[in-house]
Amino acid sequence: LFFTDRGRVHWIKVYDLPMQARTGKGRALANLLEFDEGETVANCFNVRYFPDEKYLVIATRQGIIKKTALSAYGRPMKGGIIAIRLDDGDALIDVRIVEGDQDLVLSTSGGMAIRFNHEDVRPMGRAAAGVRGMKLRAGDELVSVDVARDDTAILMVTESGYGKRTQLERFNVQGRGGQELTTL
Repeated sequence: LFFTDRGRVHWIKVYDLPMQARTGKGRALANLLEFDEGETVANCFNVRYFPDEKYLVIATRQGIIKKTALSAYGRPMKGGIIAIRLDDGDALIDVRIVEGDQDLVLSTSGGMAIRFNHEDVRPMGRAAAGVRGMKLRAGDELVSVDVARDDTAILMVTESGYGKRTQLERFNVQGRGGQELTTL
């Protein structure tokens, strides 16, 4: 599954991807899939089965988040299908697969983050627009969404190259759509 910044998902079987030498340059995905002009891949997943128990969580630049059953993406069409309906000026930035009792961490370009359980987002259809994942400050935008596990750390890196690693257990779980916490 290839998710694009325009909110579409394309589907190609792995064996249909051309084999290349280890040192080869590769082949442009635009030659294998039907992209619109300027459309780029935001994330991709190798998915063999499409169960109802797993969900795709999709996040956009404007802080919108959407959860859809993975089974809804089992039969895409050749030109791609809608993964999320985007507002003008918005773009899909990241997609994650979740199941069970997992938390999500949303991070912004301004060094803010929020952690909440994915169950706070109700499942929606493929063409839905989603709900607010976090309140963004003026000029801020969402840059990533990750699945949180307390036994791991998150690495935040700034544009100027400064980095900071923080244990995820230090991020309190709060409600979806709330005010974010300063991370940098």
